[in-house]
Amino acid sequence: MREHPDSEFLFRRHQRLAAERDLDVGAAGSIRVLLAEPNRMVAEALMIAIDIGPSVEPIGYALDGWSALELVESLDPDVIVVGPRLTGLDSVTLARLLDEHWPRIRVVMLIDPTRHRPAPDGSYGLPLDCSTDELIDAIGTVSVRRAPTLAASDA
Repeated sequence: MREHPDSEFLFRRHQRLAAERDLDVGAAGSIRVLLAEPNRMVAEALMIAIDIGPSVEPIGYALDGWSALELVESLDPDVIVVGPRLTGLDSVTLARLLDEHWPRIRVVMLIDPTRHRPAPDGSYGLPLDCSTDELIDAIGTVSVRRAPTLAASDA
């Protein structure tokens, strides 16, 4: 079996997408998804897994809650998938801040059943052991429920 001392080459595309805001990623109408997951391997695997969805475009990932907020501002996702064990800024606080400051961004929270902590209001809770298809379906479901943007006359 051939081993690679630097396996990062597998994920450079996703890291580049997360770093470059002005790239025209995905087809028109695709759902831009940001992941917030403290385990790099899990985050990268989720990026690859959800990339199979025809209307889902993974645009990057953050390894802690504060980095997720920074990427929200720079990448402008439609949906953020939040893992259950974020550091720095925990998952529930992140979801609440997103709902308060970026209400058009929808949140899918992966819930750890051993912690028995429900997703906060405004978030879509999904069991941590869900399938890729269930995650892609949840992303599609919450993106349809996106809050409308303000019309010019409302501003």
